[in-house]
Amino acid sequence: ENIDQGVRMWVCGGEIVAAPTSYVAHMWRTGDSKTSAHYRHVGDTMKNRARAIHAWFGEFAQKLNDFPGFAGREQRGGERWYGDMSTFDKVKQRLQGCRPFAWYLRRFKTVYEDAGIIPPDIFMLKEESSGLCIR
Repeated sequence: ENIDQGVRMWVCGGEIVAAPTSYVAHMWRTGDSKTSAHYRHVGDTMKNRARAIHAWFGEFAQKLNDFPGFAGREQRGGERWYGDMSTFDKVKQRLQGCRPFAWYLRRFKTVYEDAGIIPPDIFMLKEESSGLCIR
């Protein structure tokens, strides 16, 4: 949900509005019963993340297979292993005017690139005989 809602809000015209009299609170889970989550894990969270990424990241979604948690899912589950995307497509049609994810990256360039979160040069080195990434 955090990926879907956060990116959707920005690429489809949302904004952050200052509310000077509002308060934000964070609850930290300490392990005791007072702060424990009262819900159970349901479904495949990796599948849900992949669905949000394929819905909103556009051409950048192909990078998903470079991450260990997602690598190989396509071979095991087929091209659309993450499921039906029709609900996301309906949301995009209803919202109209959603921008591509490349716009989002340009919009927040100062946060990601200029602040050093994304290094200027990125390399993926592979061992020649096995083709595996070097760690």
